[in-house]
Amino acid sequence: MRTLAVALLLLGSSACKITRPFDPDPDVVAIGVLLVAGEDEARLLAMHPHRERGEAAPKITAELVGPGWRVAFSDTLPLEACTAAEEWTGPTTCLRAALPATIRGNVQYSLRGRAPLGSFGGRITVPAPPHLIAPPDTLRLTIPSHPELLGLVLRHEVGLDVGTLLVELLDAFETQEDGSVAEIPAERMGFSVKSIELRESNVVSIRHRGRPVRFSLRLHGLGWRYTTFMRHRGRTDPLVRPWPNFGIDGEGAYGYFDGVGISRRAHIFLE
Repeated sequence: MRTLAVALLLLGSSACKITRPFDPDPDVVAIGVLLVAGEDEARLLAMHPHRERGEAAPKITAELVGPGWRVAFSDTLPLEACTAAEEWTGPTTCLRAALPATIRGNVQYSLRGRAPLGSFGGRITVPAPPHLIAPPDTLRLTIPSHPELLGLVLRHEVGLDVGTLLVELLDAFETQEDGSVAEIPAERMGFSVKSIELRESNVVSIRHRGRPVRFSLRLHGLGWRYTTFMRHRGRTDPLVRPWPNFGIDGEGAYGYFDGVGISRRAHIFLE
């Protein structure tokens, strides 16, 4: 579930904060669902934004509908299983749906459910995976004589359905002074996940210590519903009715429903 966790973290812990709508009804529910291409499960966060943290979490029913199947969000998970759930300010629940097939880009999915004040739903098409043109599948580079930073050029193509592009650095292993190889945190190399421009190329700075190291990179393409939600969040606070539609529409429910496309991995070796 690492991909799902990264996708939900996105631009920082604030990614899963839901702006409080201007509606005092304690039964209003805020919902967040992000489908990640390649995953065989989906997770849903639901919160009562107008109740205190210690009060009862929302009681909702929901199902995800895909090509030829429908699956209920029937498993209740600990909040820590849903990334950044601690950022939600009200009583929150984390639900999981185990899927019969992996989420795919360019495929349509529907969300249907019922909350205390009525039904809600949405329909999305998961963005196509970003096309990572460069680096190639495997790239071997000589360790730079100048220490600390290496500028790595990324060339890519993304569809019009992508509103936010992220690059993820993962699986970093460094040769130690005694010759052993140890996994190191991605943050030690400069970042774990960061936002980059949608334009055709970007340069990311990779931090190194003059030792042989290998790591992987891949791109995450997020849809416009989530992107718009993030841009809208904070402009109008509290968020007043009628609530903008970020993929979820219904009576007494608001939030986001969107998808993430994942590129191939590029494996980088500094030798």
